[in-house]
Amino acid sequence: MLKPDTTLTSFIKQMQSRIVEIPPTRYVEPGDVKCFCGVDISYKTDRAAAAAVLWDIRSDEVVETKIVQGEPPFPYVPGLLFMREAPLMTAAVKALSKQPDLVLVDGHGIAHPRRAGLAVFVGLALDTPSIGVAKSLLVGKIGELKEGFAPILLNGSTVGFQVNVGRRRPLFVSPGYGVRLESIREILDRLGDGFPKVLLEADRMSRASLR
Repeated sequence: MLKPDTTLTSFIKQMQSRIVEIPPTRYVEPGDVKCFCGVDISYKTDRAAAAAVLWDIRSDEVVETKIVQGEPPFPYVPGLLFMREAPLMTAAVKALSKQPDLVLVDGHGIAHPRRAGLAVFVGLALDTPSIGVAKSLLVGKIGELKEGFAPILLNGSTVGFQVNVGRRRPLFVSPGYGVRLESIREILDRLGDGFPKVLLEADRMSRASLR
């Protein structure tokens, strides 16, 4: 397993701060999303399992799942989560027989101290539009709630949304790669109930595979 040192950590932080300058090959339009994938990862001692769940909008159901297990390639270091989780997550998505139009990542997108959370790196590695969907707020403040959405404000800019989807706890959603901030609400409307369900299923599968 790789071990972080001061030089490596400094380099990766610089890379994180600059990655948002790399333009995507395309930006997804809400109407282009016909199938999407939820990806999550779980741990047990020195093992990790990433689950990718492919959801078809037209049939409104899961059409394929893949699980990739392995040893985490990097220890847990705050701010460097992508080094630990992105390799297995991207491997699980690539193992699908059909690549998704959009990937929902259990983690943050640009709602991150350096505007470069896990969802940014996963989307970039796959060259596939991605959105970060997190269970807790990492940075910023929550603005006024309207119709189930409240902006996440960071240094005067909106970097994502708190989304109430009929659950006890809200989700915190932000663009990762190849997704415009102004498209988030329309994309989530298009995903419907599959938006939280696909991530819940990815979480369940990743945990179950390690039992």
